Amino acid sequence: DTATTEIYTLSLHDALPILLLQIDIEGSEYASLLAADDDVLKRFRIIAIELHYLDLLNVEVFANIFEQFIQKISTNFVVCYARANDCCGYVKVGKEKLPRVMELTLIRKDRIVELSDQPIKSFSIRNM
Repeated sequence: DTATTEIYTLSLHDALPILLLQIDIEGSEYASLLAADDDVLKRFRIIAIELHYLDLLNVEVFANIFEQFIQKISTNFVVCYARANDCCGYVKVGKEKLPRVMELTLIRKDRIVELSDQPIKSFSIRNM
């Protein structure tokens, strides 16, 4: 069995960029983005994605898929926001506690404006 995923884009005119791709597909995000054409992904300025099964990073097969995913997405995007999702708890790895699910917001690299002398602000909001 093979699964095929296609990302369909719609705009008023093909020359107009698409602003946002939001992905929360319960573990299929890796295969979907790995299968997506780079030219299609580059049309999005922002990708908001929920990453599942992070507790399996110590399993070689999943670690390889995750590494391919990171390499592909980091070609054109950088993380601008990351947080643990409290929905599925945490797993202990050595002395560290890692989330099973994370939420990331990525911004396309050509949209970044250098901010000089701006403090980095951090805050935390727990799931309700």
